[in-house]
Amino acid sequence: MRDDRKNVLTGIIASRMCPLCGHHEIGFVTRDREFHALKPGMAVQIQGPSETDPFPSEEKPVGLGAVSPPENMEDRIPWAPSPVISRKGLRMKYAVRMRPDHAQEMSPEIYRFAYLEKLRNLIEKEIWVPLPVVLDRFFTAPHLASGNPQQIAEAMWRELSEVREPVRRVEEWLITGEPSVFAEELEGKDLSGEISGEHEEREDLLKELEELSLEDFLALL
Repeated sequence: MRDDRKNVLTGIIASRMCPLCGHHEIGFVTRDREFHALKPGMAVQIQGPSETDPFPSEEKPVGLGAVSPPENMEDRIPWAPSPVISRKGLRMKYAVRMRPDHAQEMSPEIYRFAYLEKLRNLIEKEIWVPLPVVLDRFFTAPHLASGNPQQIAEAMWRELSEVREPVRRVEEWLITGEPSVFAEELEGKDLSGEISGEHEEREDLLKELEELSLEDFLALL
C-alpha cells in the first residue's frame, strides 16, 4: 500500500455528538481544533503521548500553549462583585479583568463582555486535555468544541445555561444592588480565602485569575 504522507493528519482521540444526527462519534482533533471522525477502512497509527507533550510532535496546537494577552490586557485590572469577594471559589467564578475606566462605570453589558473574554482566554490556555473531552466531562457537549476559541466561547454561551448563569446573577445584582442575589451560594460556603485591603485584594485576585484553568472554572459553575 502506498504511504502518501501528504494525507497524514495528527491529533488527539476525542468524542463528540454529531451536529447533524446527534449520535456520539469517535474521532480525533487536529492542532487547528478540527474534528475528524474515524470511519471503517481508515488507516490509523497510534503513538502514546510523551510526559511533557500530549501531541506526538514537538509543536503545540495552533491557538494553544502560552497565550499572548490581548492588546492592553496587562493594563486591565481584576474585578469581582463585592458580596463574593471574601470567598475564593466564588471570586474565581465571578471575577473578570477589564479596563480601569470600565470598572468605574460597571454595567451589565461591560460585565458580559468581560466574562466572555475570560471564557475565551481560558479556552486558549487549555493545552493538556482536548476541549471535546473537557466539554463532554462537564456538559456532555463535546460538539461545542468546534472552531477557534472565540467561536467556542460563543457556542458555550448560546447553548449552556450553566455558562450564562453567573452573568445573569451579576446583572441582577448590578441592577438591584441586592446582595441577596448571591445568598444561596454564600450560605454554607467555606470562609477561607478572605482578602483584606484594596491593594492586597487586587494583587491576589489578579494572581488567582492568572492561575485559573478552564477545568477549574467549569467545575465552579
